[in-house]
Amino acid sequence: MKNIFIILISFLFSTAAFCQKKSKKEDYYNKGVELFGNEDYKNADSLFTLAITLNKRDKDAYYNRGIVRKKMGDESGFIYDMLHAIELHDSVANITFWKHKRMPDTLLSYSNKTTIQLANNSATMKFLSSQLDTCWTSYFVKEKGLQLLYWITKNDTIYTYSAEMPTDSITGDVYKVVRKTIRYPQNAKENGIQGTVYIAMFIDKDGKASKTQIYKGVKGGEDLEAEALRIVMSFDKWSPLKVNGKPVKSLVILPIRFKLQ
Repeated sequence: MKNIFIILISFLFSTAAFCQKKSKKEDYYNKGVELFGNEDYKNADSLFTLAITLNKRDKDAYYNRGIVRKKMGDESGFIYDMLHAIELHDSVANITFWKHKRMPDTLLSYSNKTTIQLANNSATMKFLSSQLDTCWTSYFVKEKGLQLLYWITKNDTIYTYSAEMPTDSITGDVYKVVRKTIRYPQNAKENGIQGTVYIAMFIDKDGKASKTQIYKGVKGGEDLEAEALRIVMSFDKWSPLKVNGKPVKSLVILPIRFKLQ
């Protein structure tokens, strides 16, 4: 009989790429690094861009493309890429950005409906999605890095990150509950089905969860999805995210990994 390990992993805001896609992304990235070393900045930029296209959460590709653009004299591109790397919690990018930023307080606009407002010790990056009728906003502070991530709709403001509050505190005692009560579905066990189920839910100011649903499931793993939902929905109350000491509405994506070993 196989030993079963059920692991609850940390909060994420995106899913992992397929192995083949990941391999191709790494090929682009590694070739870009090689060209960067040879001072072929234009082609290195193109390859880092391809790597980002395949994985928009590749902070290393954003960072290196930002350095390349700085070398080519593209200050606007440098700022755009460094802020994206900082948004992905790259501490080196945060140091590099504030040390080498040369633009004064200004408003930058990009073709993909992104704007960046620069101030002396802070920066705000906004992306307007006309299709979803929302404005996604990231707020950064010098030396501290990313402070807030949220989006604004006509009727609401919903946060996905606040540096004021560690993400683990949102889950309360979820780790203990998972270890004690989760049951690996027998059908999935017999068929060797494993993987990560991502549960999405809104948590209001009072800590009550709503619209709990599968954000990303496992192929053929409907039983795993049902079990992950059962565990998450067993919580009556969660710790709400806080901004300036006050509770706010937030969106949480909770990954639960099922692994047979």
